[in-house]
Amino acid sequence: MKLLLIYPPDRNLLIGELPKILEEGIGFVPPIGLLYVAAVVKQRTRWEVEFMDCAAERLTYEQIGERIRICGPDAVGITVTNNQLLDCLEIARIVKKINPAVKVMLGGAHVHIYPRETLAFDFVDFVFTGEAEETAADLLNRWDDPAQYRFIPGLYYKISGQIMFGPPAILHDHLDSLPFPAREVVKQHLYVSPLTEKATVTSMITSRGCPFQCIYCARIHLGKHFRARSADNVVDEMRECAERGIEYIRIYDDTFT
Repeated sequence: MKLLLIYPPDRNLLIGELPKILEEGIGFVPPIGLLYVAAVVKQRTRWEVEFMDCAAERLTYEQIGERIRICGPDAVGITVTNNQLLDCLEIARIVKKINPAVKVMLGGAHVHIYPRETLAFDFVDFVFTGEAEETAADLLNRWDDPAQYRFIPGLYYKISGQIMFGPPAILHDHLDSLPFPAREVVKQHLYVSPLTEKATVTSMITSRGCPFQCIYCARIHLGKHFRARSADNVVDEMRECAERGIEYIRIYDDTFT
């Protein structure tokens, strides 16, 4: 069985207009959430994992469709943020047009806030709320037994068109138990930053959660409970990045200070 993880393109972003020099020079970093999903799925299931970063590779919808055909996945996972919603939905439509039997799974901040509304689209089969790494692996391990879906925390799904859901999503309290993000699945040369003079860059988190509840924050779905990785665990990941030839790291903690 094969899972294709897709980071959507940025062709129809729901944002204000930026100066062209900023849009062209902002650069890309690996989507850390999807790389955690890839790592946990590879570690805890028998599924094969492939990855496609449509934004960094500047893929058109036609190119994306062709890559999906070549991959031939059994399931496709797409991360959804508010500003990328239109592109995410279009990718889901493309998947179903190529092969209606392929299951489409969506996760991310937007679907956490709007799980039912997202699942109402007929081209969406599963929605992950909260932190999706273990939820995704749990679903794939129970893939052939829909009767077990109702026991999976954070999962929304459909049975005969009716929206169903499992227990509330669970936050990971012991972040050191998670494998490092699966950076081996990305094309590392795609990720550079104007702040690093085009040197290779990656993303990393050293903690999750925030004690505050700012209403404008897209990370509110990760809860108020602050959880930190150990210093040894963080340094071990930095060492692994250096061994891969990565020269710069961008920290994306919800509450770094």
